[in-house]
Amino acid sequence: MKDLAETAQSTGAPAPIDAGYWFGNVIPDLLNSANTPFLQGRAFIFASQFADELGTMAERYLAAAVEAMASDEVSIPVKISAVKTVKK
Repeated sequence: MKDLAETAQSTGAPAPIDAGYWFGNVIPDLLNSANTPFLQGRAFIFASQFADELGTMAERYLAAAVEAMASDEVSIPVKISAVKTVKK
């Protein structure tokens, strides 16, 4: 996905995804959704792919990743996804 966005930006084409909308409105809710672990883990992975462009939202994502790693209710695969987000 990041490759598509970079290609579109370099060619002047419209962005294939409105990352601002996703990172501001959709992904944050999924990061704290322990009842859907697959979506929660994928949200962390998605955030890790765009970590460089999160800007002021980075603190919000970092806090969610730390919270997930510290929680006893979060599954191990989700915790690994959260670590990948922090690592980026």
